[in-house]
Amino acid sequence: MVACAGRGGGGPRVAPVTPAEIPALKAQAAQQPRNADIRFRLAAALMAAGRCDTATVVANSGVSLAPGNALGPMVIGRCQEKGGRYDLAFATYTDFARKNPRARGVGAVRALAEMALRTQATQTAKRSPEFAPAYATIAKRRGKKIATIAIARKLLTRAWHLLHDLQAAGASAPPPRP
Repeated sequence: MVACAGRGGGGPRVAPVTPAEIPALKAQAAQQPRNADIRFRLAAALMAAGRCDTATVVANSGVSLAPGNALGPMVIGRCQEKGGRYDLAFATYTDFARKNPRARGVGAVRALAEMALRTQATQTAKRSPEFAPAYATIAKRRGKKIATIAIARKLLTRAWHLLHDLQAAGASAPPPRP
């Protein structure tokens, strides 16, 4: 994982974060509890060490100090992706991008949202018992990328019909998932 260091003009300076830095970052975070940059670096190091549960807590504490910093949602979203929760990662990324459209790093957050959505569609296409046979058939004939897009189109068409039928019946859409 990479964390941004410094606030100078011309873009953020990128410094790699390793799990070996965790003890030093913990000490710095204890000395400077209001420093969001240190918290984000610690969260990135924890994530790199495979400790996503702790990384998410630390990143959330950094977000409370600096809500416009893109590193918090990036760490939280990547941890959600590692846990297979691409839907939550997509929601984390898009929520940040919607709330902070001019924040530094929002382009990278939008790119991560797109990749999470694409990965979720691929996982659904490959593993869903309803779509797996169609995916296998199309992938064999036309390739994996085309098969993923075809299944994604089927999913979107199905979702459109569900919403359209709800509106036609005068029913309201179900509340969004928390």
